[in-house]
Amino acid sequence: MKVYEKIVIDMETGDVLEEQGYEYDGPIAHCGGGSTTVQAPQPTAQEIALQQEQLNILQQQRSETEMMKPYVLSGMGLVEEDGKLRYMSEDERLAGMSSLERQQYDIAKLQQERLAQAYAGELPVSPALEKNLQQQEQQMREALSQRLGAGWEMSTAGQQAMGEFTRNAELLREEARRGAMTTEGGMLLSNLGYLGNTQGVRTDQAGQFPSRTSGMFGAYGALQAPYQQQRGMEFQAMMANAQNQSQSRAGLMGGIGSLLGAGMQGLGHYMGLKSQFTFQ
Repeated sequence: MKVYEKIVIDMETGDVLEEQGYEYDGPIAHCGGGSTTVQAPQPTAQEIALQQEQLNILQQQRSETEMMKPYVLSGMGLVEEDGKLRYMSEDERLAGMSSLERQQYDIAKLQQERLAQAYAGELPVSPALEKNLQQQEQQMREALSQRLGAGWEMSTAGQQAMGEFTRNAELLREEARRGAMTTEGGMLLSNLGYLGNTQGVRTDQAGQFPSRTSGMFGAYGALQAPYQQQRGMEFQAMMANAQNQSQSRAGLMGGIGSLLGAGMQGLGHYMGLKSQFTFQ
């Protein structure tokens, strides 16, 4: 850039008659026209640290979820193979049971078999009941023999008495079977409930374990709110300052324009008086 110290111009032709100056290479100070670009405030170190803690929590939850996935699926009776789910076999279920669960499972299985026999009328009655019925039958036979004499089994009264006893004995056996059905059914439901509750609690605990830190994630988010509010106010202040600077520059440039206009009018008037003008 060339800096002029003196210049003589012919105002009629515009020719430069004389000039004095030198080349300049260095910093330049501008009058106005500066950038009014506003950049949002960057997050503070504290806010970045809080965000990093949230990221750590999410990564930990994801890792623990993957670790707990087999236990959760096992509690649901499922297993994952090649990205697909299938129901577990009985051997797989038994392999995942504790010793106490295995014992309860075996008991429940036996109770289910006895209940099926009871419904089919195949469940044996209590040995004590059978012994008692046998004793009663022997007593009745002795009583009939004493009352009706030898050959009482062929008599009508003897046959009727024994027939009545047999029917009553079967009723007692049936009642015992029905009682066994009720008892076995209640015990079966109790054992199945125990197994279901045990496995359900274990599955729920495994599924909820990764989310135990969710409260901490929310707490870190709440701690960021004051920092975000402060940065918002800083950004608004920067915007207001930029607007004020733009308005000030606009006023300054308007004033300079007015001065230049007045100067050109004076110069035109002077040119009418003299055809040669020297700037120095």
